[in-house]
Formats: sequence, structure tokens, C-alpha cells
Amino acid sequence: NTMAESRSGWLVKEGGFFKTWLRRWFVLEPTTKVLNYYIDNQESTIAASPKGVVELANAKIIEPKHTLEVKYKDHCIGIETPSRTWYLVAPDAGVARDWIRALQMVIRVADRGSSAPPSSQRPSGRPNMSDTMFMTLGQQRTPSVIVNVVARDLTADFKALRKTGGQRSSQFSSSARSADMERLRTRVDKLLKNDRRQYRSKDAFEQSVVGWTKDPQCCTCSKKFGFASSKHQCRLCGHTACDDEACGGRYDLRQIGTLLRVYNGSEPLGLRNESDALVFICQTCHEHVLTASRGAKISVAQAGDTELQQLYAAACKVQANISQDLAEIKSSVFRIMEGRTGGQQRYEIEQKQAAIRNHQSKLGLLANKIAKLNNPGKTWSAVYCAGCV
Repeated sequence: NTMAESRSGWLVKEGGFFKTWLRRWFVLEPTTKVLNYYIDNQESTIAASPKGVVELANAKIIEPKHTLEVKYKDHCIGIETPSRTWYLVAPDAGVARDWIRALQMVIRVADRGSSAPPSSQRPSGRPNMSDTMFMTLGQQRTPSVIVNVVARDLTADFKALRKTGGQRSSQFSSSARSADMERLRTRVDKLLKNDRRQYRSKDAFEQSVVGWTKDPQCCTCSKKFGFASSKHQCRLCGHTACDDEACGGRYDLRQIGTLLRVYNGSEPLGLRNESDALVFICQTCHEHVLTASRGAKISVAQAGDTELQQLYAAACKVQANISQDLAEIKSSVFRIMEGRTGGQQRYEIEQKQAAIRNHQSKLGLLANKIAKLNNPGKTWSAVYCAGCV
């Protein structure tokens, strides 16, 4: 038990009845041989009852290669118990390895503990005469499970690793990175070469290649999603990111394929317009693409090569400004309902309404330009919401 360590962190869990993926806070308890999970990390600190429990007695870890073939999820951890098979997804390969190592240690200790004598037969409390006789003879009654844990000598392994200068760990990490990069190339290759005409929408096609997770907060900055912040699904890893420029952006899929050396120049099947080639990727996947391209840059949507990319990025910024103004109007209304000074609040609401009208006019102009690029001769007129203006 002393060799097994407790561990906690965020993982994405597959549901038991409804096969949906939900983000949960997991806590590994080596003393009780269980893996508890909560809705958020605050519940574990106030000693609340866990949302669920994974019993690790008589459990075993499924090979990561098998879990990838079954669930098509990177960094997936499979735990097979007598009652159920659990599937958990870690944010990256390093976290997945740490969880698997900690789970295997607890499972190994639990299996050895099941063969140990019952606690009622173990010596405890004040030693009796028999115990005193054994101590005088230089013998000590130590449970066999502890002897087996500490009996292994790691000196030879440490000396061998020291001679190589730590090359073994670096080779292991480099092989893990190359495996992640290969999965990234495979997904981009599918997004470029699979026929999207058999799907009802662009999102449905992209979701068929990479499954989307329902994260309550941004995978990069951990900001929770609310009324004033929109969320986007990364088309390369499936995680959710906010609309902040530092957390992700829209890029041309063909340019990503060129940098990853999987794009041969032919247009993707079923590509209707230039906007279908734009995909959102998170900052982590963006860094992976930069690493694979050996320093080459990716043109973000607002600095892209096409006029459509620039118009679409500008429209997204205007939409974000409208959402922020609406949130401030809602806050002012709540303050009026609480009995605060109404004159100042009404003035602020009028100012925000004027700003929203201005944003909607800009959005109408941008949408008209986008419509002309896709369908020459078609115009778009702004529609104002009576409840907002």
C-alpha cells in the first residue's frame, strides 16, 4: 500500500447506459482500492458522496491499442471490472501513461492483498508471549505483501539508465510524440479525402472523423462557457475551446494537409464553397502542426489568403461583440430588478442598444459581401430583434 500513490485529475468518461462522453473529476484512493469520480473538483474537497465508483479489486487494464480500435479515441484508458468495462480519455499521452501506471500499481497491490491473511489473524496491539519469543530469536512477523513490494533491487536498472544518459526515457517520449503525430496526419487525410456528400452537414462529416467531447470549459484556458462566450470543437482532437484567439482559430484544411504532407493538390470530395475548407483547431493541435511542419506558419482565417476567410473572421468578431453587449444589458436589467438606481442603468442599456444596432449594421454588410462571393447577385438584409433593440 505504501508504494501506491493517490492521484486526481480531469478525465472524460463514457456513460454506462447512454454512451455519451462527459468530463468528470477522478480521484484514485489506494487505501480503499477504488477510483471515485465527481462532477467537479470542488465536491472531492468537501467530502461529498462521489457520483460513481470504479472498484479496482479483480480489475485489469486493457491494452491502449485495443481501446483505440474499439472507441477510436486517442489517450483512451480501459478498465475491465467484473461488473463493467470503463473507458476514460485523458487530455494527452503523458497524462494517460501516468494514470495507467498509478492504476496498475493499485490493482497489483489489491490482488496481492486478497491473498494475504485476514486482519483478525495479523499481529496487532500489544505483543503476546509468542511474539516476544519470535523477536528474541531475531525473527519478525512481517506481512508477505510488504516484503514482496520492497524486495526488488533497482540499483542495476538505475546504473544502466545513468550510463545511457537517460536516452531510454527520451526515446519513449519521442515514440509517443511520433504516434500522436501519425494519428494527426491520419485524421487530416480523412478530412481531405473522405466523401462529404453523403452527410447532411459539414459538422456531421467532420464529427464522423473525430468524435466531439462535451467539455464544460475551454481545454486551453479552462474558462467556463456561458452566455457571453461561445465554444468551438477542435476538428483534429475533438476537445472544446473558447473563441479567444490564444485558444484556437480557423484554418484552411488544405494548408494544414500541405504542412503535414498528406495533401496532393486535388480538391476534397463534396467541397461546396471555400467556407467548407475552414476548420477550427485548438492551440494544442496548432502547435503539433507547427512541430510537424518544422517551423512553417499556418495562415489563420483573419490573415488568410482568401477574401472569404477575412470576411468570415470579421463577422465572428462582430458576433462576439454583440454577445458581450447583450450580456451587459442582461446584467443591467437584473440590477434594476434588485431595486438599484434605475436612471443610470437605463442609460447604460440605451448605450448598449445603440452599439448593438451598429454591430448589426456591420454584420449585415459583411454578410452581404459573403453572399456575393458565394452567390453573385444575392443580397442579405439585417433583421433586428425587437427584444434587444
